[in-house]
Amino acid sequence: PAERKELSAGRTPTPAPVPAQVIIPMAQHIGATCTPLVKAGDLVAMGQKIGDGPGLCVPVHASVSGRVAAVEPRPHVTGRQVLSVVIDNDYQDTPARELAPHPNPDSLSAEEIVSIIREAGIVGMGGATFPTDVKANTGIGKVDRSALRKLYEQRIEVKRVNLYRIRLPFRKPFATAKGTLSFRESLLVEVVDYAGRTGLGECAAFPTDWYLPETLDQDLRILQEQLIPLVLNTVLLHPSEADGLLAACPGADALPMARGAIEPALWDLYGKIVGQPLWRLIGGQAPDDGRPASASAGAAVPVGSVPDTLAAVQRCVDDGYARVKLKVTPGTAPFCVQAVREAFPDLVISLDANQSFTERDLDVLRGLDALGIAWIEEALDPRRTPTNGPHDLFARLAQLQRRIQTPVCLDESIFSAGNLAKALKHQELKCYALKIGKFGGIQPALQFVRMANARGMSVWMGGMYDTGISRRMHAAFQMVPGVVDAGDIGATSRYFDVDVTDPPYTVERGMVTLERRGHEHGLGCTLDRSALSRVLIDQQTYE
Repeated sequence: PAERKELSAGRTPTPAPVPAQVIIPMAQHIGATCTPLVKAGDLVAMGQKIGDGPGLCVPVHASVSGRVAAVEPRPHVTGRQVLSVVIDNDYQDTPARELAPHPNPDSLSAEEIVSIIREAGIVGMGGATFPTDVKANTGIGKVDRSALRKLYEQRIEVKRVNLYRIRLPFRKPFATAKGTLSFRESLLVEVVDYAGRTGLGECAAFPTDWYLPETLDQDLRILQEQLIPLVLNTVLLHPSEADGLLAACPGADALPMARGAIEPALWDLYGKIVGQPLWRLIGGQAPDDGRPASASAGAAVPVGSVPDTLAAVQRCVDDGYARVKLKVTPGTAPFCVQAVREAFPDLVISLDANQSFTERDLDVLRGLDALGIAWIEEALDPRRTPTNGPHDLFARLAQLQRRIQTPVCLDESIFSAGNLAKALKHQELKCYALKIGKFGGIQPALQFVRMANARGMSVWMGGMYDTGISRRMHAAFQMVPGVVDAGDIGATSRYFDVDVTDPPYTVERGMVTLERRGHEHGLGCTLDRSALSRVLIDQQTYE
């Protein structure tokens, strides 16, 4: 066509210079983003497979030989950050061994040829860049109509979206360093497909910006105006496609929890369509001994006096929780943590300061080193900067990590791709609480886990006083390799009298069962309409 030729018309083509560094995104086709197969410091050959994954996915290969400089999110043509492998070119173009031609191609079966096509990472050149091996049948170039029919039957075609705004009173006010919570207001998303199957998601934002800049009303607005209409007018073959679609909406990049409310609902729906639990869809590993899939749970204890804290921890231990998180402040930490450690010498203890300490509290923080604390979340207040030294929060946290032995964990300081990129520049910061909604949904959360594994970082699943919808999603992530056990996925009954899911989200002897009888697929639950009616503030439907 004649359009868009003004920049090249009449010009002589010239060879592009050989780059000193290449950035190879792990998302180069429709379907799932690849998992990196290399890490920083690895030597790679030209043509070597550096990324691959299950499901609708094909490998990605190195275009040059050299050394891997980084595995991290980089800008992508979609306008978002995508996990990428960065390679410093050694200009040798050393070929990978797998590039050698087959000695006797005429002897290959059709299945072997299709396998070679997949391993080569061949995809279509149209807008969808559809993996060629999926289309191929026993004759190269022929379409496997049964495979395409299966893909069509497994399509994600949403016809209706229901939004439920709920208000859950806490059984007992829950005190943190940032304030005391008496209720939890949330937004539930229910997608319904052409066959009447449903998928659930949950917006983890709060009504005010007390915890994060993003609020519930902001998320509701963009869901109504952009994200829901987009989902209703788009047919997907796999839920991993939704992330790029949603992130491309104007303004959606700044509101990850809005995306993280509707994108997981599509994963839940897809699990019910294909008859698979969420933990399998995201690459989780089943127990080796054949036991039902289950996840170890941790529990959080609010800020309180020493007697109250000890009593609360005792209840957690009696219930079988494998880890207990203590909410602390500079005033309570020295006494409560010491008392808990003396009373429970073998208990895994983590701390959450909710950004309540400053550099002036260094002696208090150093005093915790001898108590064998697993990590301390968000130690420093970003608003109370020191007179001397760095003012940037991540530089301050990195400096703190150099001064104390207890691992410093990041949570609410990460609320956008920009500040995540800032944090990743500090190699001292190796512990992250992963809250899926805060990262924008399941696919970006998976990408973060893969990157963290490649960089040797520790990731565990956090919680946001959420319902059984979000908690099941986080429990499923604990089956993914590289995620630390015993996340903040305790029973909802610890906080609320009402559970809006059927079956209720429970923890037995410290474990969450992921596949209950009759609810084996997707998240493993539906909405309990009776319970929902007791906490419902508003309901809206979009078709």
